[in-house]
Amino acid sequence: MGELVPQALRAVRPGGRVVCGGIHMSDIPSFSYAILWGERSLSSVANLTRRDAEEFLSLAADAGFRVETTRYALTDANRALSDLRWGAVAGAAVLVSLFAFLYYLQRSDLLLYGDAIAHINIARRVFDSQTPGLLQLGTVWLPLPHLLMIPFIFSDAMWQSGAGG
Repeated sequence: MGELVPQALRAVRPGGRVVCGGIHMSDIPSFSYAILWGERSLSSVANLTRRDAEEFLSLAADAGFRVETTRYALTDANRALSDLRWGAVAGAAVLVSLFAFLYYLQRSDLLLYGDAIAHINIARRVFDSQTPGLLQLGTVWLPLPHLLMIPFIFSDAMWQSGAGG
């Protein structure tokens, strides 16, 4: 699969991205900088393993997290949605979300998917590109999330780690 990377870089427009998403991939052959030039980018998608999940659950246990579940019969789906809507489970969800954020931030794994990287880079290009401006927002995705990210990704550290997105 690695031999396809230079071909993909030649095919993508300037400013485009080639994302390698395979778990197993052959080596990428060397290629001329000319096919990367033009703000093209090349990235990979991290695939989590069973060991990653075991480490995460071990950290959760060490931190004293306790899991509580509430079972609902299918006929009680409306009650389950109501409980969710009115915050009966929100506190736990917030803590788990915060713990997951800190865990993946520590491992530098916040930007696991190509879309996450694309979104944060779209916001960054509004002020940091060869042609900065609101036209960088494009037309594929709605612009509001990217506009909301901009204050947080002025910091190179928050942009590079993904914490700003």
